[in-house]
Amino acid sequence: MTQGFNKHKTMNKKTFIKTAIKNGYTGNECKGWDWIRNNLSELDYIFQAEKYKECKGMKYKCMPFLVEDDDLSQSETRVLETAWYLNNNRVHEQEKKEKIAKFNLEGFFIIENDKALHGRKIEFILDTTDELFGGLTKLKGKLYWSETDNALMAMKTRSKRRGYWIDNGNIYIKLLN
Repeated sequence: MTQGFNKHKTMNKKTFIKTAIKNGYTGNECKGWDWIRNNLSELDYIFQAEKYKECKGMKYKCMPFLVEDDDLSQSETRVLETAWYLNNNRVHEQEKKEKIAKFNLEGFFIIENDKALHGRKIEFILDTTDELFGGLTKLKGKLYWSETDNALMAMKTRSKRRGYWIDNGNIYIKLLN
């Protein structure tokens, strides 16, 4: 999970905060977020520390670790909160890429909406990990073309009415036979 992150400290926390504010960060309306997003690697000496990773991205655990004993104003603390948020997004995107690469190695891919695939037997993974009580579900079934919706559905075996639209971006399909 730590691949691609710069592990060398190049800018201390105070300098990062001051530079972010100088580059347009105001603490509201996402102004200045681009600079923070583009320079998150400057704080990787914090974000990649084992103690920080043990916080598992939870704000109430991470923020005391980020702020530590530094005497920061409210606007300076907001810079670190924004960095915390953007780092969580960066980590989530990295984990998602790794998960998709794993699915692809197993032969599961996102397919196009193609009427010619109607009736093909499939095995598919339904990925709802971004939802509150989501997870990964592996199912077998068939592809079904809906004439009414002009769309392809992945339907479980023995299902006649319920299916999953394949263009949602959360269904990975392996074509069988």
